[in-house]
Amino acid sequence: KHDEHEQEHGTDPHIWTSPENVKTISRTISNALSDKYPENATLFKNNLEKFICRIDSLDFHIRNEFADTSSNTFMIFHPALGYYARDYHLEQLSIEFEGKSPSPAHMKKMVDAANANNIKTVFVQSQFETSKAKAVAKEIGAEVVSIDPLAENWFNEMYTLTAKMK
Repeated sequence: KHDEHEQEHGTDPHIWTSPENVKTISRTISNALSDKYPENATLFKNNLEKFICRIDSLDFHIRNEFADTSSNTFMIFHPALGYYARDYHLEQLSIEFEGKSPSPAHMKKMVDAANANNIKTVFVQSQFETSKAKAVAKEIGAEVVSIDPLAENWFNEMYTLTAKMK
């Protein structure tokens, strides 16, 4: 089995879907800014602490939402939630395969996996063509739900994503 942080075609670039990763990124940025502008180091540190508190609240919310979830498997067209899945002990099934539109054999594999896991939702991003996701959803009697991991308001999208995943 390949590393959970890797897609079939390489490393998963969607690092911002993990609140834990965003905390690390934020600390790195704050430290770099403090090194460059030491006269503002206190401001950067205070802002970082406030931001980390918001992220911790988000993380607590997400963990609480999934605490009583019996199924931990979800289906998505483009594998954009690998880090989110890792953080919250979920399994991401991707319709897209090796960065390409899925073959008929892979589509069948996904239909079988969806049926085995009683999946009734297929997540799609507006940035991707969705006909294959709609075909899988129709085959398994699921609804297609749009998400936007690239949304400008990261906090809002993470809360919205969690509600849709739940």
